[in-house]
Amino acid sequence: MFERLGSPQELFHYKLGAALKMENKVLEMLGNLEEAAQSDLITEAEAMGQQDIVQLLQQNLEQEQHTLEEVKQATQELAQRQFATAA
Repeated sequence: MFERLGSPQELFHYKLGAALKMENKVLEMLGNLEEAAQSDLITEAEAMGQQDIVQLLQQNLEQEQHTLEEVKQATQELAQRQFATAA
């Protein structure tokens, strides 16, 4: 499979792209798990009438979602730069 890659640099870019794609998927899965856990906590806090805790948990969830999107975007940008350099 790697025989078609003409140089060590092309092999590096191929492996980097694969690693970035895998990292992106892992971050997405972890984000989904964390979001589910946070949502459960929010539901429980609402059921107990703890609105101050609900607000804090919602803020935390929003920050986590924003951070995950920033990481995904940075990963995609890095991959695009790496492939542009390889071309």
